[in-house]
Amino acid sequence: MKNNAIYYLKKNKTRKQVNKNNTKHRKQLHRKQVNRNNKKHRKQVNRKNLKSYNIFSSIMKKIGFIHIHKDKDGLYDGLVVPKTHANYLFYTSFFSMLSSIFLFYRKNDNYIYTFAIFITSINYWRNPIYNWRRTIDILVTFLSFFWVATKFYIQSKIIDVLPTIIISFLFYVLSYYFQEKSIHISTFCHSLIHIYPNIKFIIYELNEG
Repeated sequence: MKNNAIYYLKKNKTRKQVNKNNTKHRKQLHRKQVNRNNKKHRKQVNRKNLKSYNIFSSIMKKIGFIHIHKDKDGLYDGLVVPKTHANYLFYTSFFSMLSSIFLFYRKNDNYIYTFAIFITSINYWRNPIYNWRRTIDILVTFLSFFWVATKFYIQSKIIDVLPTIIISFLFYVLSYYFQEKSIHISTFCHSLIHIYPNIKFIIYELNEG
């Protein structure tokens, strides 16, 4: 009886050891499979990156704008653009503040529109998500451009600002077009909406004397 008990104990111990070894082996196989899949995925991503390679993307990578793929929900950690890109657009929004201060100093009431754009822009790009702040930012920007164009039209000076408005709108279209193709180019084009018209307004005001 004692021998039978010892036999069964040894048998159970052996079975447990076999199960343990099998479990360990399965984990190793699973780990290898995961690593293999990860390597395959990285190769596919690298191949895709090579196809979409351009000089601009290379420069952006070197200054910190690394290539980031969207999450499954189509966002970047819940944001419309990656955080680094959002920070860049946040800071370029301050061009509107500079032009607003300059226009205010020159007693030009257009400072109201540039200042409104500045406020809604930094309010959105500090945390760019799909909500009311995005809607307000877009609405204020388009209304401001429309109002300035109308004002210059009434003053028979529309030809002076029309190229600026058209080029700025073109930057917006390009930003939207490259949104799915290259987030770097899309971000850069959008930043030009912050930079170009504000510089042009300052130059125009200086030329007016």
